[in-house]
Amino acid sequence: MLPVYKAQSFNRILDGGSTYPWLILVKVDGIDTPYVVKIYPKDHVEKTHCVAKDVYCSILAKEFDLDTPKPALIEFPDYFTDSLDDSIRDRLIGKDTRIKFGCAFIEGAYQYDDTLHRSNLEKYSIETIYAFDNLVYNVDRKNEKSNILLKGTKAYLIDHELTLSVNIKTISDFQNNIWNYNNKKHIFYPFLKHSRKEDKQTFFEDFKYYLGIVNFNILDSYSKQLISYNHHTKDDYLILNEYLCNMKLNTAKFVKLLIGHLQ
Repeated sequence: MLPVYKAQSFNRILDGGSTYPWLILVKVDGIDTPYVVKIYPKDHVEKTHCVAKDVYCSILAKEFDLDTPKPALIEFPDYFTDSLDDSIRDRLIGKDTRIKFGCAFIEGAYQYDDTLHRSNLEKYSIETIYAFDNLVYNVDRKNEKSNILLKGTKAYLIDHELTLSVNIKTISDFQNNIWNYNNKKHIFYPFLKHSRKEDKQTFFEDFKYYLGIVNFNILDSYSKQLISYNHHTKDDYLILNEYLCNMKLNTAKFVKLLIGHLQ
């Protein structure tokens, strides 16, 4: 399960992103630690299960040896909201009051943008990121909003609320060799598409290995935790688990499909 922290103090509202996330301090082992917290509208949480998607993708990314900031669930106790300036507190009007998704603040990181030269991308696992985003149906990894923070040799994947919109039809379509993910919008598609033909055949070897060994039941405890906070439902989770397990059972087929879309 994820750690649960109580917001202690407000720092500032961060630029970028439709949710205008808050930077707050929480106590981690008695130390004030900055965390970024998503402030979602209530109807958005109820309709899209965005908090659950943030949680699941943060956990799954680690299974594919991809970096994400440390995730947590964050409570806004009364003493925290009472301490806010009126103008800040007013921003909570209409927002979801349930426990929130948060992740550790990465000091000194900067957003990926499409001006980076191809040579600069070689230190990042762009093939695995691309394949992972296909797997989780991430429709938000675009040039105008990469949702990747770079620091040193690490590429931190963030903002997973627009993922995992999968259902029984998604499974059925895949079984019939239909893949509706709009990969051409992905930030790394042009780099991979214009690579040498012989290189494409080995692009997803790491991803194939991880997909073959991952146990998607690792999400069970996180699902139970989310359901206990009235995020997500058992039925929705069962469909998600069925989808992920189906992809694992058909690892070779999925990788072949990924390569085929780059030809």
